[in-house]
Amino acid sequence: MTAQMWAHGYLNQVSQAIAALSTEELAAATDLLLDTWRRQARVYVCGNGGSAAIASHFAGDLNKGANVAGRHRFRAAEFLEAPLRSGEGGRRPGRGRCGAGAAGEREAKESG
Repeated sequence: MTAQMWAHGYLNQVSQAIAALSTEELAAATDLLLDTWRRQARVYVCGNGGSAAIASHFAGDLNKGANVAGRHRFRAAEFLEAPLRSGEGGRRPGRGRCGAGAAGEREAKESG
């Protein structure tokens, strides 16, 4: 298989996945996030394994990238089963089932 054949197949798969998305479900998710932002509430994103990296990235996107100058920012925190930094192992005592990452630790300090 050539690189061009692979790229063509990949783009076809992505196009099919996008075409299968429900606009109603996307609108509902968007409305939920916007309502959370308007209330200045917090968005919590959880992940485990590879999904921990996705959760961390999504929370970072909301906190840093989904903002309008002069308006309040999203408040997002990721809660990760396993820390993303290497060498820290799995859950740590007192962290609960979904061990808080750095954002969770910051929130705990912020709230009291």
